[in-house]
Amino acid sequence: MDITIKKREAIKAVGVRWQGTFQQAQAGEIKDIMQQFRMRLAELPDTINKESIFGVSYDIDDKGFTYYLCCEVNEENTVLEDMVEVNVPALTYASYQHKPEEDVSESYTAVYNWIKEKGYQLNDQINLEHLEIYPSDYHPINERPRLTINIPVKPL
Repeated sequence: MDITIKKREAIKAVGVRWQGTFQQAQAGEIKDIMQQFRMRLAELPDTINKESIFGVSYDIDDKGFTYYLCCEVNEENTVLEDMVEVNVPALTYASYQHKPEEDVSESYTAVYNWIKEKGYQLNDQINLEHLEIYPSDYHPINERPRLTINIPVKPL
């Protein structure tokens, strides 16, 4: 697996918020919300890049997590009434380009194992768990996942 360390600048994004359990996510709720968000990309003013949709996971615990689907926007962007602003700080990530023929959970497991093997640790100073980057033409209902997995890390 070609896992690398990448530094990403801070991101200001606008999108939709989902909160639920892992069971709800596995049942397809996030896929449905992603498809709905994709259909609304044209409504987002002042996007920097509509070619990528960010999936940002926060506050993971035993009960579930919060997930944002969003696109990066200019600093002066106005947030649409039924959307939210998401600010992702500049961070260093273990990054892996997941391929559609692979199993997503196995890819995540491999990245977490790589982090330990290479002498990194999870960045526990923030509550951001994952930053996924999907191509905007990815159809979550009809296709196997195409994404870049990014997990915040820091050196030991």
